[in-house]
Amino acid sequence: MSRGLKIALIIISILIVLILGGGYFALKTIGEAFGADCEISNTWTINEYEIIENKCLGWAGPHYYPLDLKKNGEYIASSGYKLDSCNFRFEPKNGQYLILNICDKEITELKSHKSEIDIEKVDSIIMVSGIDPNKRIKLNQNKTERFVKDWNKSKVSDYRDGILDSIFHPNYQYKLIVFENRKKKEFVTFNFLIADESNWTYYITNDSDKDYMNRLWNE
Repeated sequence: MSRGLKIALIIISILIVLILGGGYFALKTIGEAFGADCEISNTWTINEYEIIENKCLGWAGPHYYPLDLKKNGEYIASSGYKLDSCNFRFEPKNGQYLILNICDKEITELKSHKSEIDIEKVDSIIMVSGIDPNKRIKLNQNKTERFVKDWNKSKVSDYRDGILDSIFHPNYQYKLIVFENRKKKEFVTFNFLIADESNWTYYITNDSDKDYMNRLWNE
C-alpha cells in the first residue's frame, strides 16, 4: 500500500470517528481552518447597534449562520445566539450580555454584579444535598472561611435563564444557604461552578476542581 493511500485512509477514519461521536462542531472548526465561504444573509439595526447574520458553508457542510454585532460600525462581538424570532444575545465582554429585540427595537443589558460575603457578618452557612434535600450540614469555621474566601475571588463564567434551582441540568449538586447579618443568600453548585440568585455562574476554583464541593461536604 502506498504512503499516500495510507494517509488518505487515516484521514477518512478520523472523519468517520468524529461524525459517529457527534463531532459536527469539531468538523466545523477544522473546516474553518481551511476557510469557509460566507456571505451576509441578513442585517438588523437598533440605534447604534447592527446585528449581522452570515450564511457560511465550510468544506464539511452544511450551511451554518454565525451572528456578529457591530456598534457604531465596529465589530464588538461574535458568536451571537438567537433566542427566538425577535431576540438575539451577544457577549461583548466577559460578564456582560446584550439582548437585542429586533421586533420592539429594545436593548437589554445583563451585567454581573457579584455580592461579596463579609466573613465578619456571617452567622452560619448551611450546605444541602441536591440529591436528598433532607441531608444538610452546617459548615464549621474553617470551611466557612474557605468558602467565603473562594467565593469572593471567584471569576464570572456566564449568565443562565430560569430559576436558581434549575440553572444546572439535570440538578444542582449542592445548595449553600448563607446567613449574613440576619439576611439569607442562596447559591447552587455543580462541579467547579457556583450560581447566585441573579442567575450568574462563577468559577469557585481557579483550576476547575470538580471535587471542590464534595470535599466541602465530606471532610
